[in-house]
Amino acid sequence: MKIYNESLNTSVRQWLELLRNKEIFQEEDAKLMMMLYYQTNCKATGKQLANLLNKKSHSVLNLQIGRLGKRIVSKLQDVQFPRRAKDGTIRYWHIPFLGEEDRNTAALM
Repeated sequence: MKIYNESLNTSVRQWLELLRNKEIFQEEDAKLMMMLYYQTNCKATGKQLANLLNKKSHSVLNLQIGRLGKRIVSKLQDVQFPRRAKDGTIRYWHIPFLGEEDRNTAALM
């Protein structure tokens, strides 16, 4: 199982500022975060979250999370963001979430 738990080294104050900023955490993002928070152990797959949020597919959430990650990057320019070992690109989904995956599932935390 692959675990994604790299810390962003951001403060509580920074996260609170991001969460309060409606340009960063838009209404749909807040709903997604709250839905994940209320799951057992604050953990769910993209498919589970899509079902809970009445989305057609988890791919819609993948796009949403990617956009959220990019907005966070734009505000926290001094932070070292998680990068893919393969090509060095930022893993935008991993900015607001920790995660794990095995051969069959991937979960956000």
